[in-house]
Amino acid sequence: SGQAVRLCDVSPPARFLVARGAPNARAIQRIDVRTAESSVILQRPDAILYQGQISPDRNWIAFLVRDENRNDDLYIAPFREVEPVPASEWIRVGPGDKP
Repeated sequence: SGQAVRLCDVSPPARFLVARGAPNARAIQRIDVRTAESSVILQRPDAILYQGQISPDRNWIAFLVRDENRNDDLYIAPFREVEPVPASEWIRVGPGDKP
């Protein structure tokens, strides 16, 4: 689409890229390496999401959420590859600056 993205992680074994990108810093997207198709997997309209990291078993994604007061919290959520995960399923791990 011509939009810039910021790469966060590559899933083992390099099937997907996880990125945060323009124009939406309030979402993390999954990009299929083979097809270049992208889809939003995490999104929250009141916060910035960044530094998504997929677990080695590809079952979880860890990421940071920055709220309107610029507080960063570490969350984990199930990683479903294509399907978006609603914020109601996110688990707050605690304050943090790195997943």
